[in-house]
Amino acid sequence: MIAEHMNEDVTKVPQLWALYKEVQEYYESGMRVPDDITLLWADDNFGNLRRVPTKDERHRKGGAGIYYHLDYVGGPRSYKWVNSVPLQKIWEQMHKAYHYGANQIWILNVGDLKPMEFQLEYFLRMAWNMSDFNRDYSWEYSVEWVKRHFGEEYAEDIAYIINRYSKFNGRLKPEQLNNVDLYSLLNYDEAERVLEDFQEITDLAEQIYQKLPEPLKDPFFQIVLYPTKASKQVLELHIKAEMSKLYAKQDRIATNIAAREAELLFEQDHLLSFDYNKRTSLGKWNHMMDQTHIGYTYWQQPEQNTIPTVKRMKPKIEGKMGIADYDALHFNSFTRQSRVIDIYNKGITPFLYNVKANVNWLIIDTDEGVIIQEKKIVVDIDWDNAPKGHDVESFITVTGSEGSAVQLRVTLFNPIEPNRESLVGFMETDGYISIEAEHYTNKIDSQEASWDVIPDYGRTLSSMTVFPVSTPSVHPPHHSPCLEYQVYITNPGKLDVHTFIAPTLNFIPDQGLRFGISFDDQPIQIVDAIQYKDTGFDEGDWAQSVILNVRNSTTTHCLEKKGYHTLKIWMVDPIVVLQKLVIDTGGLKKSYLGPPESYYGGKKDIIRAKRHSIDSYIIPGRLEKVDKVFQYYKSVDLFVEKDGMYEIELETVGIGSIKLNISDKEYEIVSTENDEQKKVKMYLKAGYCQMNELEVKGDISVQNIKATLEDEDVIKIKPTIRMTRNRRIN
Repeated sequence: MIAEHMNEDVTKVPQLWALYKEVQEYYESGMRVPDDITLLWADDNFGNLRRVPTKDERHRKGGAGIYYHLDYVGGPRSYKWVNSVPLQKIWEQMHKAYHYGANQIWILNVGDLKPMEFQLEYFLRMAWNMSDFNRDYSWEYSVEWVKRHFGEEYAEDIAYIINRYSKFNGRLKPEQLNNVDLYSLLNYDEAERVLEDFQEITDLAEQIYQKLPEPLKDPFFQIVLYPTKASKQVLELHIKAEMSKLYAKQDRIATNIAAREAELLFEQDHLLSFDYNKRTSLGKWNHMMDQTHIGYTYWQQPEQNTIPTVKRMKPKIEGKMGIADYDALHFNSFTRQSRVIDIYNKGITPFLYNVKANVNWLIIDTDEGVIIQEKKIVVDIDWDNAPKGHDVESFITVTGSEGSAVQLRVTLFNPIEPNRESLVGFMETDGYISIEAEHYTNKIDSQEASWDVIPDYGRTLSSMTVFPVSTPSVHPPHHSPCLEYQVYITNPGKLDVHTFIAPTLNFIPDQGLRFGISFDDQPIQIVDAIQYKDTGFDEGDWAQSVILNVRNSTTTHCLEKKGYHTLKIWMVDPIVVLQKLVIDTGGLKKSYLGPPESYYGGKKDIIRAKRHSIDSYIIPGRLEKVDKVFQYYKSVDLFVEKDGMYEIELETVGIGSIKLNISDKEYEIVSTENDEQKKVKMYLKAGYCQMNELEVKGDISVQNIKATLEDEDVIKIKPTIRMTRNRRIN
């Protein structure tokens, strides 16, 4: 047919054979095509190369190419919404494809083109001239791309936002959020940290949006603000849903707030998609964000977005104190992190609390006050006066006015040696050492290759991999480049090392995804991160790696002595991409990303804002003991469950007047001997707002408040119908 209709010499007609999915098996089983036909190898649909040409295949006349994905429909779960493949991952994989000879043709599956325009152009420019793109160029490209579209003033900030939201989605795709043990609510402040990171770039995006000239606002919303804010909201929705389940187990009254917050976030997701579809660019991209992305139960997309399950509880009237001892009150002189005492209420009646330490070197930020729903009390150490020792013990006593009293144990690790000034390498604290791969103590190159960093690639900080990428595999220690990490072990004996590497496949025939690992001069253990089944890789192991976007290989070692040791990572196969190492000496806790990086000599302190939960009344409902709250705070937080018109009725004692500010509106309540009307009506929007006591005249105080929802706002936003160039947008 080709000879008849195109050219009698069929070798002059470009042809390719797409070795996609099961078709690759035909080739591997011996099926061949003429030498002039290009072999189009594919990724695994999740951005990981399945195969590149062998040394012999690189001599084929037709050459080879790659079929790559930014969007996919299939198992273990489809991903079709906003971008979740970071530029750094695209570069790392396609750089290897190029240098292994798959450079004849590249095809990119983008799915819906509009949400992927930034990544699409990156891929095409890289395909056009790969020599311009090195491991450091992704950031430079991002800034230049933003300058071209949005000008220079905010270029670096916008590039930062795009790269960060892509990184955050890359470590756990939005479609996968209900398919894993989510970011931990219990350990390492993980869920809180992840949301803080997402909130930072969302706030920055909203600030820039307000400052941009009008013609740039729509494209900025589509390319930057929408995917950032929408991704943050969907993540927060799932975390709040999980929080409601945890709180319900604790019998915590804030269960209902967490559940309602999740529902409001679900509604906000719909409204934000409405803005994209109907309000930007006069509805030009109508229906673009109709893609479902919440509520997957298997690989296929749901017919409609479905909110994850939340838990609620029936409120008890009497207040009762509870304390959640998540991280426990363990302190060390290296990380110097503060801890929190999470005090919560099991009923709707507020109670007074008091927190007291038995030593003066424990610093408690708020030692007394009122608990309405919950409050996080921050505890720090006065390091100038703290005693030295490996296990210094003290106590904190928490009492509640409803009759509870709890004593909490505090431990302090504050050795004379090593200390922050003398430490070389990483320090074990709390039973683990967590290491980011690029923070090696020493790097030993071979004549042929070296480990080098890929900035900002991976789930946390960055990655280390071997260059040149086509370096032949070796058996260490001979000709094997090595990374060394000096660590100080306080709990010697048997320990595990978790090595986190990128979810690469063994795309070179007859090679694995192998690396060597050892301590000091101990024998080198050779580890293959791929798990095999029959003649290929194990499908279950592969599915887990693309869901978690990482491979975690665990090795067991034995160190007999306390003190300094050197952990070594050796190259075996050059395609391994090292991201993180965690040494577990017995204290490692469950989390998604692993613990934050441990302290190492010379590390700069990262100061986080002090953590305060929003302690609020829920309305509609009865606000008990408002007078007690106003004794401690002039401002009271309210959590409004539903939009609508509310009647606020105050129960007061005494004669006089009170000025209140509720949701930024002022109201004056007057109480006389005749006990005149003490009701006001106001419209309140669902979510958090504040009630402030502005001015008190006379001898009067508010005892309780009853907030009744009279008219719920049931107005739903309907699609905006616009006409543009005789085209109706529905």
